[in-house]
Amino acid sequence: MTRFDQTGVTLTKHCNNAALGVNILSDAEMRALGFTDHVPEKWYLCSRVSERGDITLNLTIAKDGSDWELDVLDERFLQPYDYQGLLERNLDNGYARAVADECERQYRLLTKAGILTGWHEGMWV
Repeated sequence: MTRFDQTGVTLTKHCNNAALGVNILSDAEMRALGFTDHVPEKWYLCSRVSERGDITLNLTIAKDGSDWELDVLDERFLQPYDYQGLLERNLDNGYARAVADECERQYRLLTKAGILTGWHEGMWV
């Protein structure tokens, strides 16, 4: 299996890997990790994951734990940025590879903090 191979991956209603899950920490811990709750019933994290700052990783978690969604977005074109699909087709795509590396760094941080569960390096997210 290659990095970001989606063979056999079951998806959630938001097209995230169903093997992933999330935990909610205390309000203070969530805020310390950069989450906001401008929408009172949701935690939201937005992290820039590209050198130019135009690609962001966005994690939204319902405060009651009932739902979550993780997106990587191209802010310039207002659409998803499928770095995993791009790399599945062409491993030499340097920009997508750099975005992937930064996303994986963010996933490691979220996993270490206890928010993201079920994740491992190279996993289709």
